[in-house]
Amino acid sequence: MTFAPNQPGTRTCPRITRHSISKVLGEGDRRKFYQGLIQASVALLHFGNENLGGAKKVYLSSRKYLEAYAPSYEGLDVEEFLKNLDWCFAELVENQDKYPAGVALRDERIPKLKIPGD
Repeated sequence: MTFAPNQPGTRTCPRITRHSISKVLGEGDRRKFYQGLIQASVALLHFGNENLGGAKKVYLSSRKYLEAYAPSYEGLDVEEFLKNLDWCFAELVENQDKYPAGVALRDERIPKLKIPGD
């Protein structure tokens, strides 16, 4: 499975509301873990749509959620995922401008999730 922004010819994701997430995940640790994963996907979406300020902000927030679950949680190698996410966002994070320009998401850097049993 790949987190990937909308590419030409692909469909957009349905809107996910805070209420719908709460309803499915409940409260506590599990919710915060999945909130971090959702934020990582939103950061990639922003990056792919060239909303670089939004991408950087949401990426940094997703890291704060996910770091607490390293090295692994719910079958995901969180440590490896964060390493790959860091590599993907490295150029953007290194750019110290509040609204970075000239940085693009590179397909080969998009993190892949390894799903148990795949």
